[in-house]
Amino acid sequence: MEWDKLWAFNKKIIDPICPRYTAISKEKISTLLITNIPNDITMETIPAFVNNPKLGNRILFKSNYVYLEYEDAKTLSVSEKVTLMKWGNVQIKSIENNPDGSFKFTGEFLFNDKDFKSTKKINWLPVNCPLTEVALVEYDHLLEVPKIEKDKDFKNFVKPITKYITEAWADPNIKRL
Repeated sequence: MEWDKLWAFNKKIIDPICPRYTAISKEKISTLLITNIPNDITMETIPAFVNNPKLGNRILFKSNYVYLEYEDAKTLSVSEKVTLMKWGNVQIKSIENNPDGSFKFTGEFLFNDKDFKSTKKINWLPVNCPLTEVALVEYDHLLEVPKIEKDKDFKNFVKPITKYITEAWADPNIKRL
C-alpha cells in the first residue's frame, strides 16, 4: 500500500480522537528571545484538540525564550511577522547564526495583532520548562520501486534503511498519554 493511502486511512481513524502536542527536533535547534515580555513561565489552559472538546484540556506553557524547529527557523528573515502557534504574532528583530548552523533570533510580541492569515505558522516550545525527551520515528517505503515485475527478485529492490529516528524535545503534557 502506498504511504499516502495509509496516511489517509489512518487520519480518518486517529484524527478525531488524538490530542495535539508539539515536538521540536534537537538537531540544529534554534532559539527566539522575545524581548518585550517578562521572563517568567506562564501557563494557560487550552483544548487538547480544538476540533474535539471531548478530549479535554492541556496546559500551554509560555516563556520569553523559546525553541524553534530548524526547518522553520531557516526560512525566517528580519522584520518578518510570524505566528507562534496557539499564542500570537511576533516580529523578528534580529538573526544570528550559531556555529552549529542553528539560529538565534530576537523578536517582539505583537500583543494587538490578530492577523494570522498572512503569516508563517511556527511551532515552538519554552526553553526553561520541564520538556520531555522523545524519539520521533518515521518509516519510509520498504521497496525502491512501486511495483516489482514477476521475473525480478524483490531482494534487489529493498531499501537498506527505512526507519529514521529523530531525537526531540516535546511538550510536557505528552507525559499524560
